[in-house]
Order: sequence, then C-alpha cells, then structure tokens
Amino acid sequence: MIALENVSKAYPMTGGRKIVLHNATAAFVPGHNYGVLGINGTGKSTLVRLLAGSEMPDRGRIRRHVRVSFPLGFGGTFHGPPGNTPVPNL
Repeated sequence: MIALENVSKAYPMTGGRKIVLHNATAAFVPGHNYGVLGINGTGKSTLVRLLAGSEMPDRGRIRRHVRVSFPLGFGGTFHGPPGNTPVPNL
C-alpha cells in the first residue's frame, strides 16, 4: 500500500506560490488500478512523482509498504478540444 497523509506541495512562481496539493490524504492498495484525471497544472504529475519518491512533499507524510519505481505506469492521453471530457470514452 502507498498512503498519503496530509500531504502538501507547492511550487514558487512569479508573484507567489502555486499550491498543487493541500493536505491530501489517500490510500492506494495493491491489486487495483488507479487513474488521475484533471486539467493542466492541477498536480497530476506531481502526485505521481510524490508517490514514486522522486519528489518530496513540503508537508505531510507518504508511506510506502511496497517497492516503487518511477514512473508508476505513466500513461499519456490525447488532448481533445477545450471542454472535452473523458466521460464519453469510459
């Protein structure tokens, strides 16, 4: 299992910081497949890097009870027209 406990992550940017995760808590159990969906800049890649251990959180804790290698099955998708959602493809 991999678990996030109150994990926060932000990046410096012009005029302040961009918060991509704020007190995130989740558990990912073995034997299941997970997908992370969201628009550009919402922290999807950051989450995968945190889970893999290639990046550290600013706050909180990540527990890994399994061996993890990066990437964790990174799978890209096409970028459709604005407003397009994955729902019709599910």
